[in-house]
Amino acid sequence: MAHNRKPKSDERKKGRGLINEVAGPHVISTAASDEGKDNRIVLSCAKNSNGSMPPQSAWYRENGFFLPCPNFDMEEFYKATSSKPVPISIEHMRLLFESGQRTLEKGRAVDELMEITGKGKSSCYVAMDVKAGKFSEYLEEIGGLIEWREI
Repeated sequence: MAHNRKPKSDERKKGRGLINEVAGPHVISTAASDEGKDNRIVLSCAKNSNGSMPPQSAWYRENGFFLPCPNFDMEEFYKATSSKPVPISIEHMRLLFESGQRTLEKGRAVDELMEITGKGKSSCYVAMDVKAGKFSEYLEEIGGLIEWREI
């Protein structure tokens, strides 16, 4: 974490310098998962100048309040994934387009590719880019529809 210079006593405190006025514990939160509907967060104390660091804790966000999440598995939260994420492959694209037997509207193709791969919308839009995408040599857009062409 970067540290900014503390303002001198005769300097006017403004902008980032104001953080020194609230010195003490600084808490950082992170989502408990990548699922948009998961309302759990993990709180971590990033700085505690006047005491020992408290343990991380999990909470539910409920209507503007934080409620304890007592059965949260912190080990599972921090477990490293055993494999690297799998990129969108030509096999995924062939499956989507049934090796050239399907023609799809771009939005629908993106939604279906998301289901096939588990990737996010932006990654799937990049894969479906007919001009500069990874698979652009196989894709053709005609009248708003995307076609798969084997080379």
